[in-house]
Amino acid sequence: MQLKALALICGLIGCTGQLWAQQKQKNIAVIPPKTLLLRVNPLGLLDFNDNNLSIGAEYRFKPAWSVSADIAYIFDNYTEDLKRTRGFIFRPAVRKYYGRQLNSFFEAELHYKYVSYTLEGWVNRNVVNGTPSFEQYTRYHLIKKVAGLQIKTGAQERLVKDRLWIEIYAGVGIRAKWQDTDLPPNSEVQVLRSFGSDLNKKSLIVPAIPSGIRFLFRLP
Repeated sequence: MQLKALALICGLIGCTGQLWAQQKQKNIAVIPPKTLLLRVNPLGLLDFNDNNLSIGAEYRFKPAWSVSADIAYIFDNYTEDLKRTRGFIFRPAVRKYYGRQLNSFFEAELHYKYVSYTLEGWVNRNVVNGTPSFEQYTRYHLIKKVAGLQIKTGAQERLVKDRLWIEIYAGVGIRAKWQDTDLPPNSEVQVLRSFGSDLNKKSLIVPAIPSGIRFLFRLP
């Protein structure tokens, strides 16, 4: 899974460089100022962690500056141990365009995710000094919250004149994660390897490598 993610990121970076190299000589913005765009990220449906449907908007208030926000509905997860997954992602950002056509950019983005997982499995109960009194097979909920900052770069290319564009981006970031269950006190979750995380860890800091493709539609 990590190798596939790395290959995808390398491909996106390569495509970004190709789009940048295709810019024309004139310093004319591909997307003019005072333009409101609806944008969709189809790769959210294939997210390695949480499948989501992501839509957003961008407002180009100056030729080289814009503000944007995306919101995603999390509806599924590839992990077999999960019975149900529901949540959302919110990403506001500010962007600086550059280049001969002002269609390459740097972006600072805030990232927040809230997701509730319904799990079913073995739980250690009445744990004292690391030793449980008994084990119980039960259904419970894991609540995960993620907040972070991301710096991204990318490029846009027009597909349909003055109406449709494609955008490719990649970046780096850092995220803080908090997670907890609704189990009674002194309970300990037996680690689910397929979930890819020790559910008994309450918080952690992790790096992030965001990347993706968006389609942008100009609103009337």
